[in-house]
Amino acid sequence: MDLLIKGGTVVDGTGRPAFPADIAVDGERIVAVEPELATSGAGRVIDADGLLVTPGFVDIHTHFDGQVTWDPVVAPSSLHGVTSIVMGNCGVGFAPARRSDTDHDWLIGLLEGVEDIPGTALAEGLAWDWESFPDYLDALERRAFTVDVGTQVAHAPLRAYVMGERGAEGLPVRAQVAPRPIGLLAGYSASVHPFMLCPSYHELAALPLGERVVALADPERRRRIVSEHGSPREGLVGQITHRFDLTFPLTDPVDYEPPPEASVAGIAAAEGRPAAEVAYDLLLRDGGNQLLYLPLFNYVAGNLDDVREMLLSEHVVLGLSDAGAHCGVICDGSMPTTALALWSHRRRGEGLPVEVMVQHLTQRTAHHIGWHDRGVLAPGLLADINVIDLDALGARPPRIVHDLPAGGRRLMQHATGYRHTIKRGVETFAGGEATGAAPGRVVRGATQ
Repeated sequence: MDLLIKGGTVVDGTGRPAFPADIAVDGERIVAVEPELATSGAGRVIDADGLLVTPGFVDIHTHFDGQVTWDPVVAPSSLHGVTSIVMGNCGVGFAPARRSDTDHDWLIGLLEGVEDIPGTALAEGLAWDWESFPDYLDALERRAFTVDVGTQVAHAPLRAYVMGERGAEGLPVRAQVAPRPIGLLAGYSASVHPFMLCPSYHELAALPLGERVVALADPERRRRIVSEHGSPREGLVGQITHRFDLTFPLTDPVDYEPPPEASVAGIAAAEGRPAAEVAYDLLLRDGGNQLLYLPLFNYVAGNLDDVREMLLSEHVVLGLSDAGAHCGVICDGSMPTTALALWSHRRRGEGLPVEVMVQHLTQRTAHHIGWHDRGVLAPGLLADINVIDLDALGARPPRIVHDLPAGGRRLMQHATGYRHTIKRGVETFAGGEATGAAPGRVVRGATQ
């Protein structure tokens, strides 16, 4: 055998109770899941004593359609135990596409407008070495990834290409549910923040962040902007600018079920200061890189009790991470880490068994899209495996980075607690760091 994972607690993805076992891997497949396997003949042995061993996670709602053409790591999803992704969600993608600048620009504009992916990054990064959808898959197969990549045929590029439409009947339908609130990240380095409509802020908006922070720290400028903050507005903009009772400074690790007293309004009440002043000062921290979290949906009662009820339904699958999209306001590619750490280990309220959450992240998502060769730790299936320190598992605060083509901006979020991530029998991440291996493949359709 090439690899032996020894002495771990196995949560195999089926929902059955955790059990102690060793896992033997030969090539890209699991060959044995049994207690006390002999180490002789193993090319490598990983000591998993005291650690959780799970299948690799499957994220069925991502928007890496462009990023996979230039980024073999496929971050941030791969940093959070994800070993298989599905793209082509929300009806948007890049194939089929006629070989014309007009068609290319329209598709880029669509992704930029709908998914907040910088158009300049897409324009520079996309090679457009395809026209048809099969051409696109061929182009992806010429590249290497840390994860397996599958994609749906997105209806927007298809209809733009042929002006046709297609329907289906009798298909199983399940709702996608996020394991944490659907929210936004606000900050001076992000796309939105509470003072974005104030005239005295607009005077500085075009400055580089460092210069802007210096100007914002001026007491007179601070007084003017806070005084201009004014009365609440209606709708989403009003929530972003004035719902300080639903705005939270990010902790490390991030608490995705924060209590009311941890909100900007709660801090302001404790300090006897206006909430706008507290928010202003918080956003200046860390050189202007401090981000505030606004849990806008699935958080009406200030907790995740309703989400728990949804997670217990047989008619749902985990999804909605939108990984790869909304680069300046959302960083939910870390949802798999939250799903496991929060629900099975750290929740304020009633949690869920670790076996339930691992099954949500693995077997249920994989089987929902017809991938039956993964999602469970069993002989004959793909050796997609996570070795996890559950006590240390958590999502670090997101940060803005400028590493997209053309210097494009995006949010990046790392994790703690992933000791080893193995894709097709090859270690892709060790201690949270990429090993440089890229064994991932393009998956065309259902698998057995």
